[in-house]
Amino acid sequence: MDKPPVFTQDWTTHHFSKWREVLGPFAGREKLRGLELGSFEGRSALFFLQEIATHPTARLICMDHWRDREIHGRFLHNILSAGVHDRCEVRKGDSHQMLRSIRQRFDFIYIDADHRAEAVLTDAVLAWPILLPGGVLIFDDYEWEKAGQKPPKLGIDAFLQVFAGQFEVLHIGWQVILKKV
Repeated sequence: MDKPPVFTQDWTTHHFSKWREVLGPFAGREKLRGLELGSFEGRSALFFLQEIATHPTARLICMDHWRDREIHGRFLHNILSAGVHDRCEVRKGDSHQMLRSIRQRFDFIYIDADHRAEAVLTDAVLAWPILLPGGVLIFDDYEWEKAGQKPPKLGIDAFLQVFAGQFEVLHIGWQVILKKV
């Protein structure tokens, strides 16, 4: 590692203890598959790759639109500098479009992309069929609000109602964490 990771924001570190609790049973598992929708600078991706998807056969797919080239550059730098790039597949574009083409299944999925209620709901509906039974789905920003925008909570609550009975709730707070039954 020539240069350490570079981050300009930290919206993630305070979630690590909860992630260790709910994702810990997956740590070190062979052929573990994770999917991250919304990667920003890679802080969450580094956590998943350094603490959960640690087996050499484990993989994490990171999807983001990365409209800002500097942010995308920081993400790539961070993944490379941490030495986890061989287990990370980077896909740049719209999550809704990319999710429609995925044919593999995942042990955990982290949803933190577009924060509009309808976008969060769409990501969740498209992600749910590719989450394995016993898999964990993490929604970020449940309590986030922005003036003039329908908050993620509306989309998450809609998902929780429509898919009731198909999951166990592991946590509700700033994040909503579900285990698929």
